[in-house]
Amino acid sequence: MKTIIKIVFVAIITLTFMSCKSEAKKNVEDKTETTVKKTTSATNAPNFDSAELQEYVEAYDKYMASYAKAVESKDMSKMGDLATEGQKLATMSQKVMTNLKGNDVKKFTDYMTEKSKEMQALVQKMTAQ
Repeated sequence: MKTIIKIVFVAIITLTFMSCKSEAKKNVEDKTETTVKKTTSATNAPNFDSAELQEYVEAYDKYMASYAKAVESKDMSKMGDLATEGQKLATMSQKVMTNLKGNDVKKFTDYMTEKSKEMQALVQKMTAQ
């Protein structure tokens, strides 16, 4: 199960640093705008038994909200700052993942899977600009 979590997290980090595409299709852009609005308007983070994991998820939600705002405003300097923050979150996640237990494993995997989809939509929007 830890392997799945690591793969999901690596996918998220990879998507964060992807190169720009040359051009995106109009329907992808419309779908992405809807996803970005959902990301910035509400958080749907579950509650975890582990206080450390809960802290990480809250920090990650703030990161995602900042990332969405930077994409919307096309603020590339903010994207640089977010890269540093993403590295800090990656280090924090390694510590958190070693202590995952019981019900938190499934909830965290589901949460990160959803967040990776949101991140992918944001990256598509950024590369379409």
